Amino acid sequence: MLSTEKDIDRAAAYIAGGGDGAISEVCNIAPDLCRTIFSQIRQDRLQTARYLHKRLVPLIACLGKESPAALKYALSTLGLMSPATRLPIVPLDDAARAEVIRAFVAIADEELIDGIGA
Repeated sequence: MLSTEKDIDRAAAYIAGGGDGAISEVCNIAPDLCRTIFSQIRQDRLQTARYLHKRLVPLIACLGKESPAALKYALSTLGLMSPATRLPIVPLDDAARAEVIRAFVAIADEELIDGIGA
């Protein structure tokens, strides 16, 4: 699974070289943005792809810190699953939940912001 910024950079290089895609935590949360990034890479619009990718960096970073609890929480804010965890995974604390929300807001359009209550 590709979850860190470095992994995403490798995926971009793979796609630019003709690869077919990547498996990434962030694609579960921002599929349209990720699809656009991959499309831009395929069209050799690397400057646009880099710009869009940089918008994802805060989200990629917070998902990577507390994986998989952060991913579960992010998906729960979208109404896609419960944030509940089982040991040894522990729920996110208030600061980590706030970080996930801030990362959402950094990439969100109005519809997504309304969906997460920000």
